Amino acid sequence: MNLYEIEQAYRDIADAFLENGGELTPELDAQLAISQELFEKKAASYGLFIKEITGDIDQISDLIEDLKKKKARLERTRDGLKSRILNAMLLFEQEKFKTPLLSMWVQRTQKLVVLNEMAIPKPYTYEVTEIKLDGKALKAALQQKQIELDSEVAYIAEESHLQIR
Repeated sequence: MNLYEIEQAYRDIADAFLENGGELTPELDAQLAISQELFEKKAASYGLFIKEITGDIDQISDLIEDLKKKKARLERTRDGLKSRILNAMLLFEQEKFKTPLLSMWVQRTQKLVVLNEMAIPKPYTYEVTEIKLDGKALKAALQQKQIELDSEVAYIAEESHLQIR
């Protein structure tokens, strides 16, 4: 039986209990014990599986962090080597370099350098306004009754979370 079937069987037992006028018959008592036992076995299996998945998630997160660090190191190494070869090519005034395996050349591009943004004329600027919510402060104010808001605006909701150790 899966958890849904166990829950449904428990509801059926509860309905039978109510139909019986609240009297617990030996049959209902036995069914309740079996349902409870099935639930406990299923819940334990689910819990162990959740712990295993959580461990896998943690390992993957660690691996991702390690790979990000390795990627950053490789990018720094690549950029440093490119900078060295570019400087050497500029020093020797060599615009192109070619071998049977690769070609390298100095590419010239144009880049805008702005030293004082405030001195740039208005047609070339625009304003960005961003409003952010301080959720932590708002929650504290609502809890301490420092502010009252309509429940359609904001409210504090209680949530249930499963903890597994």
